[in-house]
Amino acid sequence: MLNKILFMIRKLFYFNLVEPLYIGVRVKISGKARIDKYVELFDGVIILDNVEIGIYNSINSGSRIDSAVIGNYNSIGADCHIGGGNHSLKSITTSQLIHRFPSVNMSLASPWANPPIIGNDVWIAAKSIVFQGVKIGNGAVIGAGSVVTKDVPDYAIVAGNPARIIRYRFTPDIIAYLNETKWWNYTLDNLDDNFLSMLNSGEQWQETEHFEL
Repeated sequence: MLNKILFMIRKLFYFNLVEPLYIGVRVKISGKARIDKYVELFDGVIILDNVEIGIYNSINSGSRIDSAVIGNYNSIGADCHIGGGNHSLKSITTSQLIHRFPSVNMSLASPWANPPIIGNDVWIAAKSIVFQGVKIGNGAVIGAGSVVTKDVPDYAIVAGNPARIIRYRFTPDIIAYLNETKWWNYTLDNLDDNFLSMLNSGEQWQETEHFEL
């Protein structure tokens, strides 16, 4: 009961959150961040200005998102860092502090000008780093401690520093089918019953008939 009361109190401090499922303590969210419904933000999560987050996303403790466009139904593990600022190698200095001074040439690219794009149903495991400018496809899995410097295809499992493809979760025809359904655009209340039964059946869903939304 006490936890529920504390959750309701914390909700009052985050005006740009709509119907959050959970907000932990010491969560910091920029007023410019755009966050959709039904998110979970665990203790110590930090979300900065140039961030868009879709529905049903879970971001675990200690993770920081500097810049990103994040789809729906994603799981981000603890202590991840996504879309950190770039340092220019062509300027005289690599310091980001120059952007704080009005006299500096504002034509210099913002350190957060090229946010990563994270698709839907992506799992980014703990302590992973995702660079700016990369695209992570739908259904991808990022192994714990990975450093993602290049694009990750749909439903690929990657790991390492730099992250490399280990294998794919499904066959090409199943991947194409799942992408075609775009099931992640639906709320849980509107998902087809057949699909929900497949979720509950684990790996056996591949042997059942395809569902329709």
